[in-house]
Formats: sequence, C-alpha cells, structure tokens
Amino acid sequence: MTDYFLGEDGLENIYAWSIPVHAIIILAEMIYSHISEAKLYNGKDVATSIYLALLNFGLDFIMKVFAMGVMFFFYNHSFFSWEFTVWYWLICFIITDFAYYVLHYVDHHSRAFWAVHITHHNSEYFNLTTGFRSPVLQPLYRY
Repeated sequence: MTDYFLGEDGLENIYAWSIPVHAIIILAEMIYSHISEAKLYNGKDVATSIYLALLNFGLDFIMKVFAMGVMFFFYNHSFFSWEFTVWYWLICFIITDFAYYVLHYVDHHSRAFWAVHITHHNSEYFNLTTGFRSPVLQPLYRY
C-alpha cells in the first residue's frame, strides 16, 4: 500500500484520491450551509478563492521550475555529497518546517509582506474554499 502513494506514480495517486475527497467534503459543507441557512458560501467569493489559487499555482510552478534548475546546477557542481540517512531527512524536515514558520511569522509582522499575505485572510466567509485563497505574489519571495 505504501508503494501506491510513495512509489513512482505516488503524487498522481495522491491527487487522484485527494481531489475527489476534497470536492465531496466541500459539497457536503455547501449542502449543510444551505440546509441550516448558515450562509457560509457566496458564489463570487468561491470563484475569487479558486481564481487566486490558480494564479498562485501558476506562479508557484514557474518558480519551482526555476528553483529546481538552480538546485540541479549546484548539485552537479558540488564539492562533497551527503549520505541520505534517516537523520538527513529528519534534519531537512525540521529546517524546512522552521523556515516556513519564519516565513509565515514575517508575513504577519512586516507591513510589506502582510500586503501580499492579506489575500489569504480577506474573505468575509469562513469555509473550506477560503483555504484556497493563496497570496498570488508570495511565490516570488518564498524561495
């Protein structure tokens, strides 16, 4: 079973399962919102969230291609190599998680970065699609 998600086609398999699951959960929340008259959804707000997510995804993809090119360049011209042990991956995970924490902290405490990050917080509705609202320009400085 782990080969299904961690193997060669693992990422495609994760998307193949997660997209329908997320769609079903969002649809269930929309139905609940309608039945209970909670008014958690607005069509324009959902469309805006999806639009911002797609813009962020496109720019993020371009930046990841650029970053991978830079990383492959330095990997091919490195002076030494690492052993890929459990400790290596654990340290990489901790450093990456800490770097994301610092990025998010700066996003909330610096006016310049908050101006980009506020897109993520500006919906009047609190629902699952609001999480799609990604800061469009954040991929430019994330790396």
